[in-house]
Amino acid sequence: MPTTHFQARHFVVFLPTLLAQAATPALGACSFGPDQCKPGFVWREAFTGDHACVTGAERSQARADTVQARQRVLRGGQCKAGFVWREANAADHVCVSGTVRSQTAQQNRAAPGNIDPLCRDPSAGLDLQTEYARRSTAALPAKPSSSYISLRSDGSLVGVNRGPLAISTDAMWAPGDVITVSVTGGSVALRSRIQQYANEWSRWGNVRFSFVADPMQAQVRAEVNNDKTSWSLIGRGALGVSPPDKTMNFGWLTDATPDVEVSRVVLHEFGHALG
Repeated sequence: MPTTHFQARHFVVFLPTLLAQAATPALGACSFGPDQCKPGFVWREAFTGDHACVTGAERSQARADTVQARQRVLRGGQCKAGFVWREANAADHVCVSGTVRSQTAQQNRAAPGNIDPLCRDPSAGLDLQTEYARRSTAALPAKPSSSYISLRSDGSLVGVNRGPLAISTDAMWAPGDVITVSVTGGSVALRSRIQQYANEWSRWGNVRFSFVADPMQAQVRAEVNNDKTSWSLIGRGALGVSPPDKTMNFGWLTDATPDVEVSRVVLHEFGHALG
C-alpha cells in the first residue's frame, strides 16, 4: 500500500512520521519519569515518594502543614483539639484542619488525571488511580490499635476486643459522661440509622449519647454530605471547636447504603469521638 505524503517545493513530509512525532514527547520532556505532572501541576510531596500532582498553592499548603505539625500534636501522637490526621497516605499523621483533610482526599482522587499522559509508560497497562493508591500505601508500618469491633451481618455490634492503648488518654471522656450529639444533612431516615448505630457503643462502655436537633447545643456535631470523606475529631478534642462547626463527617452514606456499611462507618467514627 503506497505511503500517503505531501510534496512541497524541495522536501517531502511523510504523514506517518509526522503523526508519530506529534505523539512522542521531545527528548528530555519527561525527565521526571512516568509520574511527571501536566503543565501547571507539581508533586505534592506530603510524604517521601508522594507524586500526587497538585497545584503550586496546594503543595505550599502541604509543606506549611508539615512544618507546623509539632505545634498541633499532643504527647503520644494525638492531634490537639480542632485538628485531625491529614492522611495523604495511611501513615500520614500530620495534624491539619478537617477542611484540609477533605481537600487532601480530593487531591488523591484527582491526582492520576493530572499526570502528563505523554510521559506515562504505554507498555505498563496500569490503571493510574489504582497504581497511585498502591504506591501511596505500599510498605507502610503496621499501626497499633487500641481495639477492634465485631459486627453481625445486620451491622449490629457483637463486641469490642481491646488491646493495649497506643495513644494518650488525655482526650477521653470521663466514665458516665452524657455526650450531646447533633447530626445534620441527609434524610431523616439516614440520620435515624446513624443514631441507632452510634448508640451501640452505650452497650459496651459507661457512656451515653444524647442526640439533639440544634448543633449549637451539641458537643459532637456530625454532618452528612457527599464529599467522599469520613472523619472525626478525637474524644474531648471536639470541645475545642466552636459550634456550629462540625467535628465529624460522613461523606458517602446515603439512604441506599447497606446497613452493614452504615454501621461500620458510624461505629468507627463514633469510636474516635469517644477518644
